[in-house]
Amino acid sequence: MVDKADLEQLRPTTHHRIYDLVSAAGVNVEDWGNYKGGPSKASQNPKYCYEWSFDVPGKFSILCLWFDELECSNELIFQKLNLQKEVQSFQDQKSKAGPKIRRAQRMDKHIANAFEQKLPIKVIICDGSRRDKNNPNSKASKVSGRKLDPMPWAVTAYDPATGNCVITRNVATIKVFDQYSVPIDPTRKQIQHTETYIRDRSQRDAALRRACGNCEYCGMPGFETESGYAYLETHHVVPLSEGGADHECNIVALCANDHRAAHYGKNQKEIRDNLKRLLSRYYS
Repeated sequence: MVDKADLEQLRPTTHHRIYDLVSAAGVNVEDWGNYKGGPSKASQNPKYCYEWSFDVPGKFSILCLWFDELECSNELIFQKLNLQKEVQSFQDQKSKAGPKIRRAQRMDKHIANAFEQKLPIKVIICDGSRRDKNNPNSKASKVSGRKLDPMPWAVTAYDPATGNCVITRNVATIKVFDQYSVPIDPTRKQIQHTETYIRDRSQRDAALRRACGNCEYCGMPGFETESGYAYLETHHVVPLSEGGADHECNIVALCANDHRAAHYGKNQKEIRDNLKRLLSRYYS
């Protein structure tokens, strides 16, 4: 049963930059540095940093949702949106509404595409003071907290005629399994020469859901298995043998190539440091 206490746990307690969260989610941010501020000011690029949504075509979309508009009912946490109505409201206000109209239209398009293509949603949860939508002269919204939710969301309802939609948390749109989920042929003997650790299946599954079918290091999708699942390999960033936690905050989902590189590549330290930074965007 999901209740208000569960909802409150989603309230951001840190204030990450939108640039860092979008990058951690798997969006290529190279173009952010292509403006007068240059690469050192990439996170401030106004072409991107004020957007309400982002899209990786064919893979997933990212939506910025306000914490105070989240709802919970029974087993679900969700948010109801209607960007088409917001566009109409901004058009009625006329004054300085151009950027808001474009952002609302873009977000509505991303939601529609995700619904039609059954793509996962990654959500950046924002907290802070909100602009009065009915008062064009009210102060701009100001974010005091922002975080990337590790759980996947999905567009569970969308009406293109009215714009009404529902974005729901922890709804799987992609079936994924890892190296420990592969069925074992009972006719084959399993020979084990190395020390093994018991791994919590629920923590691996949480990391796989978070990855939405894509390698969390290179961004490439896991290959499709004969059964229709996406295949990725789960990896403890700080190994269990070094005291690393068997928890989703220390587990990533990688393609087989990056998983081998994380263990044996000459740049394995760099890979570990990068993966630690990625996880910090979700769990700090």
